[in-house]
Amino acid sequence: MGLSMPQFSILMQLHFHGQCGISEISERFGISTAAASQHVENLVQAGLLQRLETPEDRRVRAIQLSDAGRAVVEAGVARRHAWIDQLTAALTDEESRKIAEALSSLTEAAHKLERE
Repeated sequence: MGLSMPQFSILMQLHFHGQCGISEISERFGISTAAASQHVENLVQAGLLQRLETPEDRRVRAIQLSDAGRAVVEAGVARRHAWIDQLTAALTDEESRKIAEALSSLTEAAHKLERE
């Protein structure tokens, strides 16, 4: 799609978590505010994000997906699902069972970490 991994990750974050500010993007990705701002600016220039004034403070701008950005994310998710479908079709029943068990264990471990 011509996007860097950080740029696509920002689009995915906004898709799943909704609008936010530059500082939130910086914190979520562990990058400087300047780097987050540069990524966002590139995505705004590409028409994939838009800036909004926040009602509480008109000096602060929130970032959200544009319609084009939403379409890019949806296309990326659809491609990923198609790829996973191809992968799983190539697995035996036994391999699928083992993977399901492993994913279940990973999910359980992730929930434990979230509670800590």
